[in-house]
Amino acid sequence: VTTAAAPTGLTATPHDASIEIAFTAGNDGGSAITNYEYRLDNAGSWIAFSPAQTTSPVTVTGLTNGTAYTVELRAITSYASPGTTSAATASVTPQPPAPNTPLTPIAVAGNAQATITVTAGTGAGGTATTYLVTTVQDTTKTCTVTVPATSCTIIGLTNGTAYTFIATATNAGGTSSASSASAAVTPSNPTANTTAQADSSVVAQADHSPTALRTTTRLTHSATTIITTFTTNGPGTVRQIGTTTLGGRRTRGTTMTVCTLDRTISRAGTTHVTCNLNNAARSLRTRQALDVTLTTTFTPPSGTPMESISTIHLARTLAPKAPARPSTAPSAVTG
Repeated sequence: VTTAAAPTGLTATPHDASIEIAFTAGNDGGSAITNYEYRLDNAGSWIAFSPAQTTSPVTVTGLTNGTAYTVELRAITSYASPGTTSAATASVTPQPPAPNTPLTPIAVAGNAQATITVTAGTGAGGTATTYLVTTVQDTTKTCTVTVPATSCTIIGLTNGTAYTFIATATNAGGTSSASSASAAVTPSNPTANTTAQADSSVVAQADHSPTALRTTTRLTHSATTIITTFTTNGPGTVRQIGTTTLGGRRTRGTTMTVCTLDRTISRAGTTHVTCNLNNAARSLRTRQALDVTLTTTFTPPSGTPMESISTIHLARTLAPKAPARPSTAPSAVTG
């Protein structure tokens, strides 16, 4: 009985946080091979596979995606010394699996633009780092969502033209297949619809097409809630999204959602809905004024959805002042 010969012909295939190594076993030296050991990058300790792996291929797990590795192998037998060390594999880099196909994106139209929200798909795929959103009707019109953001805006669209959008998800492991197309949205010029100023009330949508929703929009006295009033001929659902485009040096062009609303209307008549500003929007208003695009969509049980796109200017608010500290000066003594 003698030392086992080195494995030969090692071929490494990277996977998610692991490397699979195919090889040809060396002569066992007269004692059966009971396991193999591996070493990474020609340095550090030898590690025995657990549970034992005695035939090709073997899999090294617990690695870091995005990091390159080389691997050496040697056989373990009942002989006192481990087998001869193999030549190292070529350097390979584990990567996560490509992401799952995203869910159907949700698009909201604006003035010559559309904001698209993406959602990760379900399954065994890896986590996306970016999403590419593409306009179906003009594939040169795209935008990219960089996680943890969830939406992006495509500009340069034609007002009055309907558009749909698809999304793909990408990470270091690859790119998913394309999602199904979003519902169609039609960009329009909000100045042709309505412009509401703080604490004022105007009627939206000058046009009288069947898909136009006539609305009145105003702010509450506290300027933290946007109230929209409209009349419908029957029951349905209301979806309202308020967005603003940021202008900071690092966030310029980023779309931020400032309020959302979903409500069911049970009967015909005049309805008042309130879209409350979220905490991020309230905080941002202490630093700058906001111009909010408010999209209100009424969908009847059957028939064509009706939509109003309005803008409302939210003036900058002052951050609350800290309460004054009580004076610590000593009181005057008289007498």
